[in-house]
Amino acid sequence: MTAPLPPDSKIELIESGRDRLVVYVPPGGKKSLGLLVFGTLWSLITASITGVFLFNMPEFEILPLLFMSLFWLVGLVMLTIGVRMRFTRLHILLDRDRLAIQRTLFGRKSLAETQLTSESRARLVESYQENDVPVYRVDVEGSNRTAKFGTSLSREEKRWFVATINGFLGIEGGGDGGHSVSVPTECPDYGADFESGAVTFDGSWSCSVCGSAGKIDTRDDLDPDGQPLVDPTEEVDPALLPGNDPVVVDETSFDHLRFHLDLLPRGGVRSIVGIFGSVFCLIWFGGAGTSLFSTFEGDDEFGKLVSLIFAAFVMLGGLIPLLITAALLRGRITVDLNEERLLCRWHLGPLGLKRKLPTSSITRLGVGAGFSNSGQSGGTKKACLVGSQTTLLPLTTFHEISVAKTVAGLVRYQLRQMGVVLPNG
Repeated sequence: MTAPLPPDSKIELIESGRDRLVVYVPPGGKKSLGLLVFGTLWSLITASITGVFLFNMPEFEILPLLFMSLFWLVGLVMLTIGVRMRFTRLHILLDRDRLAIQRTLFGRKSLAETQLTSESRARLVESYQENDVPVYRVDVEGSNRTAKFGTSLSREEKRWFVATINGFLGIEGGGDGGHSVSVPTECPDYGADFESGAVTFDGSWSCSVCGSAGKIDTRDDLDPDGQPLVDPTEEVDPALLPGNDPVVVDETSFDHLRFHLDLLPRGGVRSIVGIFGSVFCLIWFGGAGTSLFSTFEGDDEFGKLVSLIFAAFVMLGGLIPLLITAALLRGRITVDLNEERLLCRWHLGPLGLKRKLPTSSITRLGVGAGFSNSGQSGGTKKACLVGSQTTLLPLTTFHEISVAKTVAGLVRYQLRQMGVVLPNG
């Protein structure tokens, strides 16, 4: 039998038997929308800059167009990957001898079959890195090829696939950094087949015949390299926080805590963003302004109108990088915690993004693999992470580890004040 799917998963288990397993993976994914939006913005900015080049080019020149084609290529690649991730549907069929994956994109289907051997198994393999944090996919190696899928799935869904495939193939857990888990199909004491639902998502199982029970070691607190996802920290009393600390407490009481800190810490990353953003915006608005003033030359009134509209569009497009730069330089992270939920906002005034977790669902809190800063030895920063069984939410960015520990300590202290006690290690 197979373990139940993670909560809120949209994956459908169509067929599950001893000799055949069929799974449907719907289109979408947490990363696909962000990639599509970023690729669209990139392409719009590239189109605006290309238009400025063309309108102000005294005669046709190939070198500027070749230079701009590189930016067009990057945008098209992002859009292509985003579209595939967002709209591709998967049907996965597994039997004793093969793994077949049918991909459907806008009605067009492709089928890839992997011939399995006695050594075949599913494992998590690094696909790429995002902010120096590995993003994994599911790999199943066969005699003719290696099946690869699931990059856009959540971590819990990938681990479910690894456990389910290896359980179907009768693979015992562990090895090769995949933390593969063998899902039992019968009671080890009595030998009776497990009824549907005997194995829960956290790995617990029980036999309805003899009454025995156990737990599978899913190691959900480890990444595929065997390292802890979150290192717990000590509590920090808001009343004892120094006045010059980067973390500023706005409100604290028995059942409420609100504090804020800069979105980016002062120093390396913030300076780079400021310099790059300022230079980029100066070039952008300088080119747009030149194009705008050039519209008043000549006698063609219709041409002037078209040029004026285009120049105005380019000027408006420049507001996007200007706002992004301002948000990164002057933005805040505000954390608001009460008995009902933890709310985290990354914002510039009223504008920004927000995420929240029900307070009762918080099971993990501490510091873990975060963001990269090439100016520091070691390369990888530790961020404050808070999460439930299925979600991890960062509360800091490129801040020093001392700041991440302070933020985690404040949240841990407030949770204990409200009666929520988390493990210390």
